[in-house]
Amino acid sequence: MHPYTHVLSARTPIPDGDYENTRPYEKRGWCRFELRTASIVKHQDCLWDLNLHKEGTAVEFWKCRLDLKSTRPALTSPEQMATELHEGVTSGEIGFTSGADADVVIDLYAKGFVAAFDTALQYGSDCIFYHNLGWGTAQVPTLVAALEYAEAHCRPKDEEGKEDTMVGLSFRDNWFTEAEKARLRAAIPEGSTKFEIDT
Repeated sequence: MHPYTHVLSARTPIPDGDYENTRPYEKRGWCRFELRTASIVKHQDCLWDLNLHKEGTAVEFWKCRLDLKSTRPALTSPEQMATELHEGVTSGEIGFTSGADADVVIDLYAKGFVAAFDTALQYGSDCIFYHNLGWGTAQVPTLVAALEYAEAHCRPKDEEGKEDTMVGLSFRDNWFTEAEKARLRAAIPEGSTKFEIDT
C-alpha cells in the first residue's frame, strides 16, 4: 500500500504445462486482493505489470518504470470488494485455495483501505493522483462508492500524526464527462475536512 513502494504484478498468461491450478491471475482471490490493495494510493509510476515486458529487452529500473507502467482497477470500496469476492466465489468466477481465505481477504482489504488513506500524507505529498488511467463511465459508480466510504471511515493524518488534514484526490486526464466529474466531486460533501476532489 505504500505510495512509493514499487509493485510488480505478474499478470502474465499461465504457461503451458501440467499444473493442478490453471486459474488465471485475475480470477485468483489473493491476486485480486493484492492488485486492488496496491492500487488504492499507489504513485502512478510505481505499479508495474510484468505482462508489458517484452521478452529479451534489457531490464533496467528507469526503463521498467516507463515500459511496465500499469493501468489499474478503479478505486474500490471495501463493501464492493466484499460483494465481488462473495459473488465471485459463489459463482466459481473467483477462487481461493482455501475457501476460508475470502473472509480473511475481505477483512484485510477493509483495514488496508482505511490505513492507506489515513497515512498517505506521511510520505511527502498532499495529493493522490489517479491521472490518465483510462477510467470513464463504467468506473464512475465504483469510484463514487469508494469516495463515499473514504469520507465516512478514513481519518487522514499529517506527517506528525495529526488528524483534520486535507488530502487532494486528482482524477484528471481520464474519460469522464462533465456530469460524471460532477458526480465524483459530489461524492465528497462540501465542507469536508478530509478530501478535496480535482477532476
